[in-house]
Amino acid sequence: MAIDEDGLYSWVGERLKKRRVELQLTQDEIAGKIGILRTSVTNIEAGRQKAPLHVLYGLCEVLDIDIATVLPPTKAVLRRTGPAAIEVAEKFKHMGATKSAEFLEGVTGSKRAGRKTSSAK
Repeated sequence: MAIDEDGLYSWVGERLKKRRVELQLTQDEIAGKIGILRTSVTNIEAGRQKAPLHVLYGLCEVLDIDIATVLPPTKAVLRRTGPAAIEVAEKFKHMGATKSAEFLEGVTGSKRAGRKTSSAK
């Protein structure tokens, strides 16, 4: 099993953004209070940037929420990519890396680590 990193960071970002909007704070205000760039807040909220723990704690402090409220349950971010699905996808690698990765994603419902498909962010 592996961690669905895209899903994890999207989950966290969505919850941070929801709380910021509830408090009627701007991304610039949040960024200034914890010493990061506004674009970092934008990217963290969108799930595109992996916030270091100290930044995540800082965001939660400014947003007056406990860090546990922005983290998903463990089972929500575990990928269950079995060896059989990977073996089948490898047999279709002649399609090229992108098509093979798309095939694997279709079979398993998750992206294979290290490969980006055309639909990836």
